[in-house]
Amino acid sequence: MHPYLTVIISCLGFLASITASSHIIMYKRDSRSAALWVALVWLVPFLGSLLYILLGINRVERRARRRKPDPRETPATTAAELLAQTEEHEGRTRARTAHLTTLATLVRRVSGVPLLDGNAISLLKTGEEAYPAMIAAIESAEHSVGLCSYIFDHDLAGRDFALALQRAHKRGVDVRVLIDAVGARYSWPSMVKHLRRLDLHVAVFNPTRLFFGRFRYANMRNHRKILVVDGRLGFTGGMNIREGCLLDSAPSHPIQDLHLSVNGPVTAHLVRMARG
Repeated sequence: MHPYLTVIISCLGFLASITASSHIIMYKRDSRSAALWVALVWLVPFLGSLLYILLGINRVERRARRRKPDPRETPATTAAELLAQTEEHEGRTRARTAHLTTLATLVRRVSGVPLLDGNAISLLKTGEEAYPAMIAAIESAEHSVGLCSYIFDHDLAGRDFALALQRAHKRGVDVRVLIDAVGARYSWPSMVKHLRRLDLHVAVFNPTRLFFGRFRYANMRNHRKILVVDGRLGFTGGMNIREGCLLDSAPSHPIQDLHLSVNGPVTAHLVRMARG
């Protein structure tokens, strides 16, 4: 190889590594992720930068921020009204919790939402505790049910949820389900098809294909697990919907996780998160 060509390639590799590293340092919030990407960029010239461009840049978040509607401009629904009430509640919370000013400031900076009091939270330790409570909430719904899950398996646990959602839909409740495209493939046939056969409104988050420009978003997954009923009762935590969480049935692949039942002003934050 010609000496000049070697110098040019080396300079281009150095420039690519510098550019990628600068972007990583500026935009990666997770320090561990940033350190790993920087190491890859410098240890594997060109290829490391290319992988970061394809898989490391969160393009979905930027597009979502541009397209995200202002909650104050949405139609008057139970959830939207709750969001407005939350703003009023925030002012009252600030007066009652002056001793928590430092914590409140930290919460707002990290999460982008205010610290609110007046919430009732219950810890649900297994699927046997969480799933019946969630299904009972769906059965009691009068206006709306919003369910967001990374994994929603087409198994015994998933079908119980599907039937509860179908019954709510038949009562005239507005039922909307969002499942991650990768999480939907954890079982076959997909729960997405099953829910659609039940005439439910279900969407898939970020369909990922090898071609047609979708592969660059392959690492952008929605791991949120949120259930909000009537905009007032919420469930969130680490529990997906699958038989493995039902530990009493001795599943072949048991999953120990935690979930929370939330009732109070903070449910408005779950509504906002579920909307994306």
